[in-house]
Amino acid sequence: MNARAWMMRAALGAGLLGMLPAVASASDSAPSQARDHEDRSSAPGEHLDRSQWSELEDEEWERYESLMKGPRGLWSPDLDPVWVLGIHARSGEERRRMAEIAVERERERVSQELAFQYAYDDAWDRLYPDETPFASDETDADEASRQDPSQREASEREAAQQEASIEDVGPGDRVALVTRAEDCSTCEEVLERLIGALSEGAGWQADVFVLDAESDHEVREWATEHQVPPQLVETQRLTLNRDEGELAELEVPALYRRDGAQWEPLAW
Repeated sequence: MNARAWMMRAALGAGLLGMLPAVASASDSAPSQARDHEDRSSAPGEHLDRSQWSELEDEEWERYESLMKGPRGLWSPDLDPVWVLGIHARSGEERRRMAEIAVERERERVSQELAFQYAYDDAWDRLYPDETPFASDETDADEASRQDPSQREASEREAAQQEASIEDVGPGDRVALVTRAEDCSTCEEVLERLIGALSEGAGWQADVFVLDAESDHEVREWATEHQVPPQLVETQRLTLNRDEGELAELEVPALYRRDGAQWEPLAW
């Protein structure tokens, strides 16, 4: 599936938001908002499932609840417990512990989202192999249907060239690179560009997933061999991750940028 079709399909998900029922007027919603604020202030953290935060000790959970009864509960009522505890850490060790928990949770979320996005794309290609989804207009669709295979391939290459690249990633974005530890020269080139941009002060973060590493030690050795700057890892601007099979079917190198709830492919 070409990059243009991928991004147009992702845009449909955002378009569906416009089909939701209209919200109540400001005057109608004010009482319920006030009640919601009162409920949230009187029982901070009650809407969270304690069992979903098993990494935290009972004492840490109690401290989170205590902090949410103060100004933090007003400033950031939806901030997750790990970030609340990390921001209000009482020591460097406590701050590091919360940072590590946050990184592990983020890594798991990213790998699951990427794996499902790939499965979704693969399912579309299997179920509708000859269909161009969500063409911009009938003329484009008719033109594509009249093209011979070589013309379609050229069109797809042109679309890929117009795809967003690392240079288009903005501050606050997050990039994911899926690579192999060995036998992938293109992977090494993409990694170098990624590291170069971060080292030059790019204001975004990156997660690197190594497909064929059997242990965290192998990932660290791979990072040393490829001269991944330790300071990027220490400051969590770049995370190193060992894939546990969820991303094994991706063609590498695979480069994505998170765009809201979707992962947009980046040209490399």
